[in-house]
Amino acid sequence: MVVGARILSFVLAIVGGSCIAQETAEHTGMISRDEWGLVATYRKEIGRDDRAPMHMIDLGIARGTYGRSMVTTSAWASVSVGQRGDRTIVAPRIGAQVGLLLSFGAELVYVTDLDQGSLQLVPSIGYVGYPLRIAIEPHVRLVNTEFEAVEGGCLSITYRFVTLDRRERKR
Repeated sequence: MVVGARILSFVLAIVGGSCIAQETAEHTGMISRDEWGLVATYRKEIGRDDRAPMHMIDLGIARGTYGRSMVTTSAWASVSVGQRGDRTIVAPRIGAQVGLLLSFGAELVYVTDLDQGSLQLVPSIGYVGYPLRIAIEPHVRLVNTEFEAVEGGCLSITYRFVTLDRRERKR
């Protein structure tokens, strides 16, 4: 009897039109939001165990898109500042990511202690849930591979704390 009631409910839902996919439902429409905002990131170096990890803070500007579906995209430019012993490390960076809860991204970073520097590619994988992003970021040195400002990679936590401009688009 219970199985028959479930089958009847399923058939009525399909015939009655109440089983419409989320992206095709006429009454909701697809709303996408484009926005500019300020982001802050905390990075902790993960790498060798024989030295204390470096901690970095960065501030930047980001442009992101998110909407009713869980897909998000963003691009950003920021500057990281950290301390390695008695040296101050500065790292301007640009990057982009795409995510559906699990985010994939990449950054191009120039890490310098103001005496020498290294250009690095930083792929990332992590969690994104607007406005928070948590990622693991291995560093791949492209130029000046002897300069070891960041060894291995970083764990990063990014938060968009100020929205500068928001626009909605209906698709």
